[in-house]
Amino acid sequence: MENSKKELRLRLKAERSGMSHDEVTLKSAVICEKLSKLLRDKRSVMAYCSSFNEVNVDSLMKALIADGRTVAVPVTDKKTSVITPSAIEGLDEIKRGAYGIREPINIRKVHIEDMEAIIVPGLGFDRKGTRLGFGKGCYDRFLANYKGLKIGVCYEFQLFDEIPSDEYDVPMDIIVTESGCYAV
Repeated sequence: MENSKKELRLRLKAERSGMSHDEVTLKSAVICEKLSKLLRDKRSVMAYCSSFNEVNVDSLMKALIADGRTVAVPVTDKKTSVITPSAIEGLDEIKRGAYGIREPINIRKVHIEDMEAIIVPGLGFDRKGTRLGFGKGCYDRFLANYKGLKIGVCYEFQLFDEIPSDEYDVPMDIIVTESGCYAV
């Protein structure tokens, strides 16, 4: 099964890398609009700082911050691969961090339990909520005991009927693409 995961990761990374800037921008805008509706009653949200042609949720984070909501993004410890949520007050507080991922310059730790919803990127998802990440298990460990709303985001080409999974994979509650919202 691990070989099929590796092959799928390689294929999806290549396909996502081949997306144009305009395609990423347009599809991301549609996805952010759908996310905004899903999050209308959430006062605290953890998102992520997109990299490598991931769905860009910067506009959503700006809107949530402007609305007075708490927004956190993940900071990943390169040695331990442990994710720590850090509150941000604006996107001007972001720099490149571990694994080339954008992260806050100053860490203002918040507790995962204080987040009402977490928006999770992935290389792929399936209709059962299974997430295919980069293989380090960072998000699976981070979300293992999380009780709030878990929202996976990806482009429609990254959504499958089924992808290989392991017992430690943490399923999402909803998957959002440019084509729709899929409750799991």
